[in-house]
Amino acid sequence: MNRIERVFEVTLHDPETWDEDIELQDLRIVSPAALLDVILKLSYKVIDVPPDNTSVAVSINSRYISPVVAGQTVKVRLFVVNRSERNTLIKTEITDEDGEKCFEGEIVRRTVPKNLIRRLAVEKTAKV
Repeated sequence: MNRIERVFEVTLHDPETWDEDIELQDLRIVSPAALLDVILKLSYKVIDVPPDNTSVAVSINSRYISPVVAGQTVKVRLFVVNRSERNTLIKTEITDEDGEKCFEGEIVRRTVPKNLIRRLAVEKTAKV
């Protein structure tokens, strides 16, 4: 398998700031959860999913390295390093405008039939 690498430039905004500590809200630091959300959404774009299927993140390992301030444009690099019929391993990193690594991780995405997701959702909804 050829290694697939994609780079995206993303500008992070205020609604994505860290708000767990009210004293630090004025610093406008982007939350680790927001960075992870960016990586999860972009990781879907780097793999080819067969028709009538979708891809679900089933395993995530991430490390927050340094703060990113809202308003900055960051580079998000995604590397598909291993792919089987069902699973795709994607390594990720985010670097800031100075090229400093801020976030890194690995995601395993599983290809599953959309009908399976629909059926499971209906079954679980019926129990609520």
